[in-house]
Amino acid sequence: MDGSHPTQFFDDYPTLDGVGDVDSFIDARIREGSDYLKIIIEDSSVIGQSTPFIPPEVSAAVTARAHARGLLVVAHAQSRRFVEQAIESGVDGLAHQ
Repeated sequence: MDGSHPTQFFDDYPTLDGVGDVDSFIDARIREGSDYLKIIIEDSSVIGQSTPFIPPEVSAAVTARAHARGLLVVAHAQSRRFVEQAIESGVDGLAHQ
């Protein structure tokens, strides 16, 4: 999502704007050589900031479509709310717990 974590630190970090961008986002990561995806489900509140975050329907779509393409998906999620979203989305693992 535009403006989401960690885009406040990296200008060229790959993002997507909604479910309609999921397939092209995954295709681009595969072309770059990715064999798994790490999605960031976080509003930056744990670092005292407030940023947009990936909504549940987008994290679920990314996970389902990545799995259909043979990719694993891990989620960067640090608060209970976003860990629950990641699990409900069907990710294969969690990072930064």
